Amino acid sequence: MRRWTVISTIDGEWGERPRQSTLGSDPMGRHPTAPHRAMDLVEGARALADLEPDGAAFRYAPDGRAVTDLLTRGDLDRRAREVAAALQAAGVVPGDRVLLLSGPGPEFVAGFYGCLYAGVCAVPCPPPRSARRRGRLESVAADARPAAVLTTRGVEPALDVPVLFVEDAADAASWRPCRVRPDTPALIQYTSGSTSAPKGAVITHGNLVANIGMISEGTGHDAAGSPLGAVSWLPVHHDMGLIGCLLAPVFCGGTATLLPPEAFLQDPACWLRLIGECGGLVSSAAPNFALDMCVDRVSIDQLADVRLEHWQALICGAEPVRAATVERFARHLRPLGLRPETLLPAYGLAEATLLATVDRRGARTLRVDAADLEQGRLTPAPAGGEGGVDLVSCGAPAAGTRIAVVDPDTAARCPDGVVGEIHVTGPHVTRGYWGDAPSPLAPLKDDPERRVWLRTGDLGVVNDGALYVTGRLKDLIILDGRNLHPHDIELTAGRDAPVVRPGLSAAFSVPGDDTERLVVVRAVDPRVRAADTEALREVAERVRRAVIADHAAEPHAVVLVRAGEIRLTTSGKVRRQEIRRRYLAGELRALHVHTASADPGPAPAGTPVGVPAGGRSPDRRGLLGLAPGARPGAVEAWLRDRAAALARVEPWEIDPDLPLPAAGLDSRRAARLRAEILDATGVAVPAGADDLRALVDAVVSGLDRPPADGAPPLVPAPSDRHEPFPLTDIQHAYLVGRGVEQEYGGVAAHAYLEIDAGDLDLARLEAAWRRIVARHDMLRAVVTADGHQRVPAQSPPDAGGFDLFDVRGVPPEEARAALDHEVPSPYEGPLHRIAVTRAPDGRARLHLSVDLLVADLWSLYVLSREWRRLYEDPAADLPELVLGFRDWAVAERSPRPEDVAYWRDRLPDLPSAPRLPVLAWRPGEPARFARREHRVDAATWTRLVDLARSHGVTPSAVLLAAYSAVLGAWSRDPRFTVNVTLFNRPDAHPELADVVGDFTAVDPLAVDCAAPGRFADLASDVQRRLWRDLEHASYSGVQVMRDLARRDGATGGAILPCVFTSGLGLGDGEPPFAWLGRAVHGISQTPQVLLDHQVFEDGGGATLIWDAAADYFPPGVLDDMFAAYRLLLEELVAGGDRWERPPTVPLPPHQAEIRARVNDTAGPVPTGTLSDGVFARAAERPGAPAVIAVDRTLTYGELARRAETLAADLIAAGLGRGDVVGVSLPKGWRQIVAVLAVTRIGAAYLPVDPGLPEERRRWLVESSGATIVLRDVPDETGAPVTGPVLGDARPRPEDLAYILYTSGSTGTPKGVAVSHRAALNTCVDIVERFAIGPNDRVLGVSSLSFDLSVFDIFGVLGVGGVLVLPDPTRRADPAHWTDLVDEHGITLWNSVPALMELVVDHVERTGSPKTLPFGRVLLSGDWIPVSLPDRLRALAPDAWVVSLGGATEAGIWSIAYPIERVDPSWESVPYGRPLRNQWFEVLNERFEPCPTWVTGELFIGGVGLAEGYWRDPDRTLAQFVSHPGDGRRLYRTGDLGRYLPDGTIQFLGRHDHQVKVGGHRIELGEIEHALRAAPGVGDAVVIAHGDRHRRRLAAFVTRAASSAPGDAAPSLPGADELALLDGDLEGVLLDPAERLEFTAARPGLRLLPAADAITLPEVEAAPRRSSHRRFTADPVPLDALSRLLEGLRDGDRHAYGSAGGLYPVQVYLDVADGGVDGLPGGAYHYGPDGHRLFPLDTEPLPARPGFTSVNAPLAAGAPFAVYLVAQSRAIRPLYGGLWRDFSLIETGLIAQLLDGAAPAAGLGLCQVGDPHFGPELRARFDLDDGHEPLHALVGGVPDTAPAAPRPTRAGLRRSLAERLPAALVPSTIVILDRLPLTSIGKVDRSELERLAGEAAAAGEAPVPPATDLERVIAAVVAAELGTDRISVTDGFFDMGLDSAMVTRICGTLRTRLADADLPGADLPLPLMFEAPSVRALAARLDGSADLTAAAREGRSRGAARRANRNPTRNRRHACAQWKDGEE
Repeated sequence: MRRWTVISTIDGEWGERPRQSTLGSDPMGRHPTAPHRAMDLVEGARALADLEPDGAAFRYAPDGRAVTDLLTRGDLDRRAREVAAALQAAGVVPGDRVLLLSGPGPEFVAGFYGCLYAGVCAVPCPPPRSARRRGRLESVAADARPAAVLTTRGVEPALDVPVLFVEDAADAASWRPCRVRPDTPALIQYTSGSTSAPKGAVITHGNLVANIGMISEGTGHDAAGSPLGAVSWLPVHHDMGLIGCLLAPVFCGGTATLLPPEAFLQDPACWLRLIGECGGLVSSAAPNFALDMCVDRVSIDQLADVRLEHWQALICGAEPVRAATVERFARHLRPLGLRPETLLPAYGLAEATLLATVDRRGARTLRVDAADLEQGRLTPAPAGGEGGVDLVSCGAPAAGTRIAVVDPDTAARCPDGVVGEIHVTGPHVTRGYWGDAPSPLAPLKDDPERRVWLRTGDLGVVNDGALYVTGRLKDLIILDGRNLHPHDIELTAGRDAPVVRPGLSAAFSVPGDDTERLVVVRAVDPRVRAADTEALREVAERVRRAVIADHAAEPHAVVLVRAGEIRLTTSGKVRRQEIRRRYLAGELRALHVHTASADPGPAPAGTPVGVPAGGRSPDRRGLLGLAPGARPGAVEAWLRDRAAALARVEPWEIDPDLPLPAAGLDSRRAARLRAEILDATGVAVPAGADDLRALVDAVVSGLDRPPADGAPPLVPAPSDRHEPFPLTDIQHAYLVGRGVEQEYGGVAAHAYLEIDAGDLDLARLEAAWRRIVARHDMLRAVVTADGHQRVPAQSPPDAGGFDLFDVRGVPPEEARAALDHEVPSPYEGPLHRIAVTRAPDGRARLHLSVDLLVADLWSLYVLSREWRRLYEDPAADLPELVLGFRDWAVAERSPRPEDVAYWRDRLPDLPSAPRLPVLAWRPGEPARFARREHRVDAATWTRLVDLARSHGVTPSAVLLAAYSAVLGAWSRDPRFTVNVTLFNRPDAHPELADVVGDFTAVDPLAVDCAAPGRFADLASDVQRRLWRDLEHASYSGVQVMRDLARRDGATGGAILPCVFTSGLGLGDGEPPFAWLGRAVHGISQTPQVLLDHQVFEDGGGATLIWDAAADYFPPGVLDDMFAAYRLLLEELVAGGDRWERPPTVPLPPHQAEIRARVNDTAGPVPTGTLSDGVFARAAERPGAPAVIAVDRTLTYGELARRAETLAADLIAAGLGRGDVVGVSLPKGWRQIVAVLAVTRIGAAYLPVDPGLPEERRRWLVESSGATIVLRDVPDETGAPVTGPVLGDARPRPEDLAYILYTSGSTGTPKGVAVSHRAALNTCVDIVERFAIGPNDRVLGVSSLSFDLSVFDIFGVLGVGGVLVLPDPTRRADPAHWTDLVDEHGITLWNSVPALMELVVDHVERTGSPKTLPFGRVLLSGDWIPVSLPDRLRALAPDAWVVSLGGATEAGIWSIAYPIERVDPSWESVPYGRPLRNQWFEVLNERFEPCPTWVTGELFIGGVGLAEGYWRDPDRTLAQFVSHPGDGRRLYRTGDLGRYLPDGTIQFLGRHDHQVKVGGHRIELGEIEHALRAAPGVGDAVVIAHGDRHRRRLAAFVTRAASSAPGDAAPSLPGADELALLDGDLEGVLLDPAERLEFTAARPGLRLLPAADAITLPEVEAAPRRSSHRRFTADPVPLDALSRLLEGLRDGDRHAYGSAGGLYPVQVYLDVADGGVDGLPGGAYHYGPDGHRLFPLDTEPLPARPGFTSVNAPLAAGAPFAVYLVAQSRAIRPLYGGLWRDFSLIETGLIAQLLDGAAPAAGLGLCQVGDPHFGPELRARFDLDDGHEPLHALVGGVPDTAPAAPRPTRAGLRRSLAERLPAALVPSTIVILDRLPLTSIGKVDRSELERLAGEAAAAGEAPVPPATDLERVIAAVVAAELGTDRISVTDGFFDMGLDSAMVTRICGTLRTRLADADLPGADLPLPLMFEAPSVRALAARLDGSADLTAAAREGRSRGAARRANRNPTRNRRHACAQWKDGEE
């Protein structure tokens, strides 16, 4: 080999490299032990056929005894090609499904592999030999929709699809190979269902290979080093038989020996004999019952000549493994040499391909307490002890698998020892089911890696690192609150009955009269005759007693059947659900049924004692007086009557076994029934008791316990009716929420209705209303200043009178706008209004306005009903109300401790509100609400109600579930809490139902729209959760929300702004006030609510209303949501299967159409490789320049020759396709040669940056398996290569091109493996899309480790362009880059935005070059500052600026957005639309498309996708997923985005870019956008730092380029400036922003009393100096410089003085090149004696020396600098040590003189202080040791354009506070010169974390109170918080206070401040919210002489404003007004 290339191997340097395989490396992780490294079954079979064509792959023994059929590996390959060719000839294409109907012989094997070779998905099914199998086959075919059936002669599929016979396939030569990838579906494994439609798990090649590796490891074959061989009788249509015993051994190079299942069932010994006959190690698998059969039916004598020592592994699975069975089997076969450790219990399922866990240590048994296991706990029990049950370990997860045991109710992980649902994840977990079946995949909420987990439905528990499977979730039997597992009962049932068939039983529960009942079905021996009833009765009795003895549960029925009635799946599992269905339907053919005897008890004669006649409620005492057997009948009779009365049906219509909603009891009526039960009997009925029998049981059993406390009786107190009383929780929330300072506040809880009055008599109507107002106190109530309410003793004389408006000539919208959003003053009243307007045609219209602070919805019905009565009958007398709302409000109602505990326990997991796409809250701007309304006609409503009842739910539950489903579709998070409004009134007083007031309660109802299941399940769950919550309603929902706010630190925010309000059942079938006439408009508002869904019964139908804060929703969102809601209800009413389908909401059709259009990107897919284009260009233009580096320029011909030569050396070293070659070279031409050579031979290049730490380089090489590392390429070319370099090793498009390691969330980098096809597709699209060609030149600033370099190399060179490479030693140097841009005419820029911004900053600052020659600028990889495109275009007018996006995992880029015009409102530059052959999805966690404006995760699909993460199957599986719906392969980016209405995607950052701080979910991009819009800010980055409990926001901003020089900013950030202070830093402000703020405060002014000052007369203003820090790029005219220096000239008299006339201060100038017109750049001395400049050094310097880091940029950009230098020798002889002082005085005079002369010369100067003369500068000015520099100035032609102000922290906080909610204002703001960047130019967030921590630590000290007033307020607040000290500047709500606590503080402060004689004794409550901090409140109090007067004045102003809105308002009677008009 030539000596000019250094190829560094791993050996001897970084450790031994693993031996490479013959077919390439292992890209996705651990591989099965096999003589190849194929990643799919086709490649594996073909490789084995090449390696060992005569080796046995498959043997078949059709009778179970003799092997008659054999397939060698060559035979298998040939037969597979023949079958594949036949499929292709029949028109079957890759991706189609093919039904495979065959027994387990060679035809099946050939057919299955033929499907794989054709790229189609095999669907194995048993041939249909019975009606049952035929029905299942038809169901499978209907679901799979096969393109063909592949079968054998004699099988009749009877399906309407083409049929092909395996035997007929014979043409292997015509087979066309097709591409098979790891994610290509290989088969659909249909699970053995019960009665439901079968579900097919889609299993890919990658799943199979991963699981085969697990099987190989689990069975010990990998350790033994022998190929995996298997002998099996299991059906090949089942996963264990097909994958574990056929595919696994064949793939691993072993032999699969099969026999038919029926052969084993007839003679189990044949299986054991075949195992004994096999040579070498062998494995097998069998379910539990097969082991029992071997023991029971095979004697050792039958196997006398069989030896089993070589039996390596027997995997026991498919059903729960029994300890006794395993022990019996091992003991029975021990004489034959079977080792106990051969038996390996395992756990798996088809949805995980096959295997999930295996216990490699053999069958281990754990005895646990049976009672505890029933309760879900694992408690070890003594061996052999009573009450124990034996569990067998299924071992630990196999390699690559992760197991989690999860609580099915809370979705939280269970600790070890607690039973939960088993979840599995790993590369073997399938993508879900084929078709529309609900996906079993879901994320775990506490999984930081966000992997997809398989919900197995199995129950298990982890103990000591091992998994124990305890049963199926859906099969669980719940008796008397105990969880019984059916397989435990089935085991017991067969143990003591010898004539019972082993393994054939089924246990399940059925509904009974009073509880669930246990049924045991058992098969008996065929020798027992059906006529032998005595024997059968004895067997049944023994089974019954055994179950009672072992499980303390008596079977309701023991059913004995023949074995054929116990139907099994193909894997031997009992079909329990099917047997249960047949039992209930009477279809089970029983030999004998033993039913437990019932004790009916004595029947009561006549009316039972203690039950009153007439249907009155019984009392507890009377019921206890009855005999126990008589109580159930008495209670049932009573409850049946009450339920019927509440449901308005006949008693006989109440079905005791159906849920209450089925009888017509909604949640409100059911709650009332429970309340009646509690009042009458003292029994609190649980919410779970939802049918009549359950209610009866609860009451009867509750009578034996102490009575529960009911609601205390209300005692009216009429004498106190006018006394103040506290606001209720909900009133308080309404009052506080209406403040404009509250999030989404500024509105009242307000209902408004417009009605055409028609023929109503308005005078009579008004009179009736006056009586109503006089009757109900709360219509006259007001709120007091201290936060109480009262009913005034004296009402205004016109109380209840109508307001009259004459709106003739006024548009109706204007009149309405003045009323429908009214916010009446609660302190003045009235809080209702009825107005009358007359339309132009004379018709009257009523306007009803009610503040819901005083009347809830129930009250509106009361008012409507009573008003109607008094109007229709003016003489009517309504019963006097003794009880008032005040009596209810002041009654003692402490929450029950169990209710407090219930909500406190739920609080940690209670989800937040739906995260809808709403706009940011605008403080001070009340929302305008809009209504969307839909009326459901009577027939449709009746249908919906009937369907709801048939599903056991109320209509309200259905509507709430549908509403939740829509919210879930438009919510970022599918788990959320809805605020459900409740109007239940307790039966605490007979008059309470007629009292008007706000009795509203709310329930924070948790909804999980992500849980798999049907819509019917969601409705049932919603109802069940609501009823359970109502059991604990004594702890108010408002208090729960306060707890939620405290939990999230979000006090004062809108906690649950989505509301559901059901008025069903409240009225008499119509909305309130409907009797008044036709409603023409209605609207409601609620403070801090965004969306309120209301439903009312209306004339037999229903009216559905959505009232929403419309201006907080983007356009179209509410319309789309409401349309989706209506559509969902229409589908539910239509019936069909909509109730059975998941509660998902489809994308609106117009949105789906736009998505399809923008994702229709199909185009030609390139067929070559990345390097093909480069070599083609070299052949066309060999002399053209290709690569320009600092040390060499390579032409295309030279570049190609060098690459070919290196490629030849690599091939000679044994490298080629599939190998990985490290490239560890600095940026330069050698790097390009190396990359071209590696890709040329089909290997993948791995960038290994030589600047990385050695440990990191070592890790990269070892983890990638790189064969060699290229470290150098020599200068000389070497001899030319002759002949073809590649030969047969030419790379293919599907080969890997490169592996780039990116950072991983787990800390371990991920190696992204990208193929040529993926990257080339992007390169070709970009060069064509943006017209890039041979005339383009690109500056390659990106590292080889960053995928932008891929385009620089292969995209640009591939079209003949030029790649210019910067000097690697001048990294991130924009000056160097701009020099190269200018020198080489760079037309194409490609980088991350931060690097482009460095260039723009540099050019803006220096003015060089004048313009940039860019034609196209490609920016990607990070946020593009919104200001950057326009700044760039100002410097590069011809630049086409393009935003590109995507991921390294998706072939460089996948999306583009040409940036034409930058919209000022943009928060970020749009992401764009997909590139060619790629597409984007925005999906939620359920893999459903997110509607427009809804944030979801971005997924990329298409040709550009990487192959995966190199040798990392777990993360490949987690990130490269298959869409559950259509199976398309997608990459989940972890990025967030949303679709905009035009189909453009908006990028919103990473998952981790959205944070939760203080309970607020915060989009950091929103804050960054606000910061970038602030004056003087260049760029901004916001992070959340700190631990999870104390997360804080920190903002980092840079100064805008135009403000970088800025005004004088006394900043000292650098070490050189600190050195000026000689280490004396005490009290010195070091932060630049703090220094600027200090300067702005003018601390030099002395503040003295103004009264004693003497004002001087005004005279002509003196000239004012100005300082300039920005200069134009224009050169300074030489005469202007001369005029500036003219005052320094010698003359008769100087223009300034000097000590002793010595003038020791000399003047020197440094002039920039081109800085002064006509003056060469360089150093000069100014000679005052002749007004001359003496050249000292004519070499201009790029960076002017002598200035500190703060002033260096300013000095470098100035045209000239003036240095004032003292020559000490000219003054020291006269003045000694004072020479410096006098020289400084002279320096000051010179500086002032220059300052004064500059404006007249047209110049600007800036004084920059003390320069530092190092040796370089002293030499430049030729100074001696007597010279000392004292001062410097810089100057030029001033740039007078307005400069952006320099940002300060205080200013930025003010700016943010004006635009954002307080929660979004960062607590830490740091101003930087430049953001820290990573090595590839992205923002270094880890460095920002460090800076944030330092800044926060420096500013955490609390601010103490400064005045007596502040001290009193702070003490009261601290006492309420229970803390010692607080900061007086912290907001009340930020401290954790809620509105109720603030109210208490207000009352306490009034007393404390009055006692201390401090302002605020009359403190009004609203002021606490207007000034929400100690300091702010003290300032308001201290500056308010009379708060009461101020409040009164404010109220008066409010009244005036309201009056001015309606200048025609007149409070006279309506009838009088109109009467006057008529006269």
